[in-house]
Amino acid sequence: MSSGCDSIFAATVFLLGVRPELAVGQILNGQILELWSNRPVDRVFLTLVTEEGDSVASTQSDQDGIFEILAPRAGVFYVAARRVGYGMVVDGPVQLQDSVTVTVGIHIQQIALYELDPITITAEPAVRHLVTIGFYERQHRSAGGLFLGPDHIERRASARRVSDLLRGLPGVSVDQNDNVVLRGMMSGLGSCGSPTVFLDGIVSSVGNEDLKILDPLDVEAIEVYRRPNEIPAQYGGPTRGCGVILIWTRRGR
Repeated sequence: MSSGCDSIFAATVFLLGVRPELAVGQILNGQILELWSNRPVDRVFLTLVTEEGDSVASTQSDQDGIFEILAPRAGVFYVAARRVGYGMVVDGPVQLQDSVTVTVGIHIQQIALYELDPITITAEPAVRHLVTIGFYERQHRSAGGLFLGPDHIERRASARRVSDLLRGLPGVSVDQNDNVVLRGMMSGLGSCGSPTVFLDGIVSSVGNEDLKILDPLDVEAIEVYRRPNEIPAQYGGPTRGCGVILIWTRRGR
């Protein structure tokens, strides 16, 4: 009798197109939701990434934003979510154990489609770098910061200055001289001037001038914190009354 059951199981696995050794394993599932509306987002491409930045599995969310990824082994992973019209998000770290299912909820944010030309995706080195510096962890935990990942930067390939990458973002003002001001920010003395700028984690002494001279092609990601309560403690927290802009460059990898 046992042999017959085994045969039926093997046949079922074969018909479903799943290898027997992977029929039971470590599974990551969940739902993709839009950041502000909480509505499900379909056709989101998801990639399971190791701590070393290697892609090991992928899938796509269904019409209800539901997805499921079968990991090849137990371990610590990140899941990168990408869809046209949305900024890429990397969620994690997630600990997956043998024969255990972990459920997560991932929010993604719409971005303006300035450029629709074909682009070449070279995500793995960027993901590895941005995971290491905590970009995706801050994105996941932030209550209101703006995060421009590699996909957004690539779409703005025609940008002449870093300030061009920031144009059109909510709460960000760029004047005719390419000076960036975070609207609504207030210091102890009244209206603010320039936000504090960090380049690869180091505070810039010239602020807005770095945004003018830095080549946008050297930029890998940007974080914009427009209000004191959004600013991470390691970058000054509420003491940075005029806001903070973090610039992460390819040279900083």
